[in-house]
Amino acid sequence: MSTEGQLPAALSAMAERHSEQMATAERLAHTIDGSTTADRYAQNSTIANCRVVNNQEQYVVAKETMEGFARVPRSGADPATVGQRLVDRLLSDDQARRTLELENAEHIGVGVAASGEYVYVTVAVC
Repeated sequence: MSTEGQLPAALSAMAERHSEQMATAERLAHTIDGSTTADRYAQNSTIANCRVVNNQEQYVVAKETMEGFARVPRSGADPATVGQRLVDRLLSDDQARRTLELENAEHIGVGVAASGEYVYVTVAVC
């Protein structure tokens, strides 16, 4: 998946805002402050028409499938350790891992935010 260009930049901005909202709310959720995953994609004209066909090329996946997230404790760890924990958590979470494994997704964006206790990450694909 590509991480450079307009689409990944827009996906990263959306993912960062979502991570910030989850950190503020101190919870993991697709819907935060009444804003759904589909709403977040629709709010940015660069990614409003993003579609990903499932790996069997039978249907377009739901927007929630195009977004994965996780959180890990922030306590006393250096940034590299926290980063590794976030990656491990994304890969161990079924929903987040399925997002990362969408073969037909061509672009990815990542956003990270911290609260007092946790670090949150959101990945979004197109």
